[in-house]
Amino acid sequence: MYTMWNRIQNLLQPPKHPGNSKPPKELLSNELAAARTAWENEQTIATATRYITLLEVARQIQ
Repeated sequence: MYTMWNRIQNLLQPPKHPGNSKPPKELLSNELAAARTAWENEQTIATATRYITLLEVARQIQ
């Protein structure tokens, strides 16, 4: 869970060199797909929280 929050925090920070940075959208979409798969396989509060949080972050970025 700690690494997920670090990834989200890093995604929301502005890049140091905009020309050399990768777009965060791809990274987030991969993480979102993994969270959705986890939610479909095992519906727990932890997987639901992770999936909903990533959906909110994706919505804020767009």
